[in-house]
Amino acid sequence: MLEKIKVGGITYSIELVSAETEELQGNYGYIDYNKCKMFINKSLHPDLKEEVLCELILLAIGSHMEVDDKVEDVISKNCAKILRMVMVDNWNFKKFKLRHKAWVRLGGSRYYIYLVDRYNKELKYGEAAGRIEFSSRRIWLPKELDQHKALENLFHEIWHWILDFAGIKDDIDIEDTVLKYSKGFFQVFIDNDIKFHMY
Repeated sequence: MLEKIKVGGITYSIELVSAETEELQGNYGYIDYNKCKMFINKSLHPDLKEEVLCELILLAIGSHMEVDDKVEDVISKNCAKILRMVMVDNWNFKKFKLRHKAWVRLGGSRYYIYLVDRYNKELKYGEAAGRIEFSSRRIWLPKELDQHKALENLFHEIWHWILDFAGIKDDIDIEDTVLKYSKGFFQVFIDNDIKFHMY
């Protein structure tokens, strides 16, 4: 388990504590923004600790990106488990080399990545920076992008999948939410050496 994590330019210490402490009050996890600390119940199974960490990271991203409290709560509660699953299934993201017909695993299925000309019909003739199609399990990205920007755009499309998988379609501005969380988590990913427990 990480001892600290950087989210939005702020480094949070991560403390494993008893569920009965003042910070947790019987909960699995808690984030104290004023003290820049994340508290996680130390008696949880390692997989559940990682899920709680994902939830706390999502709360911190939501706070940093000024996401509406209602949306922040929906995202953190519904997407933490799915985000952890994506990170476990694609544990080697740091070494991931984006190339035509590479793939990522989302929900147990391979989603193939197609690098196409920016003005391809799949990218709406230059209007889209990427696109995911759930039925065919395909992701299209512009081939003109460098590795860093392409990976950032890939995270954006993965966040579309996460929200769809979580059943979050109504009541929120999907594109704005995807943009904030994909950029926020991509930065967390870049700033930290996150390694999740493997099955």
